[in-house]
Amino acid sequence: MRLPNRYNDTKHEWIKTMKITKQQLRQIIKEELSGIYEADEGAKVLAAIKDVPVAAQQIAKDVTAQIEKLSATSGLDPLVLAQAVSALLTVKK
Repeated sequence: MRLPNRYNDTKHEWIKTMKITKQQLRQIIKEELSGIYEADEGAKVLAAIKDVPVAAQQIAKDVTAQIEKLSATSGLDPLVLAQAVSALLTVKK
């Protein structure tokens, strides 16, 4: 059986035979929107991860400055103080 000409002119032949329910359409839309939201969340996480090295460097500078300050007032070797701080930070609670 040949379809009328108006059906043969479609750009995408598969559209003519595609049957989809409203529920299936809703599910497809829901999944696509979910993917968009997940991509947005992923971008936020990636941006936060990129900030970690910068924040870690700043923390290291701040700790070093505090160790040097404590060393100057206490007369202790900065290396000894740094090792003590390191030990305190790695103690399991």
